[in-house]
Amino acid sequence: MMGYLGQPTLASPLSWNMLCHAPDAVGQGTWSRVSSSGPFSAAFANSSNVNGDNFSIKARVPKGTYRLRFNARRFPSAGIVAVDVDGIEKGRFDLYRSSADNFNVAEISGLQFGGEHVIRFRLAGKNPASSGYTFRCNEMSLARTGVPVATATVESLMEMEPEPVTSAPAPAEVTA
Repeated sequence: MMGYLGQPTLASPLSWNMLCHAPDAVGQGTWSRVSSSGPFSAAFANSSNVNGDNFSIKARVPKGTYRLRFNARRFPSAGIVAVDVDGIEKGRFDLYRSSADNFNVAEISGLQFGGEHVIRFRLAGKNPASSGYTFRCNEMSLARTGVPVATATVESLMEMEPEPVTSAPAPAEVTA
């Protein structure tokens, strides 16, 4: 099915903002919700400002292909954030910028999900020009972009065991 501007559409798309209240776990650092003049009026930020600071969120989703997007503000004291899914790094983003940018949407596409997964955001170094290891994120969403393709196995009739014949069929009679 084709949708807006010829883009494929899904019969049952899933998308939601995952940054609602607090992360499911904080691995390192002091994280808090802070007021912001940027989009969404608030953000999660690490006031500890230390390399390795991280937090995790859990996502329980139906099997499919997903896209993770998050608005990670860029500014002079921002660090490099790595995004891990189930302990495997899926992307790394240098968030340093000499002047603030409140609208910086980072994206990771092609994530294969099904069931519960842990998504971790962690500070993994900094740009040499940056003055710190800060990460401010004020929106993140997970959207299903594809559904799993159904697969079927077809057995060849030649590989099947023949059924035994117990009696021979009678020959057909032709009359003119």
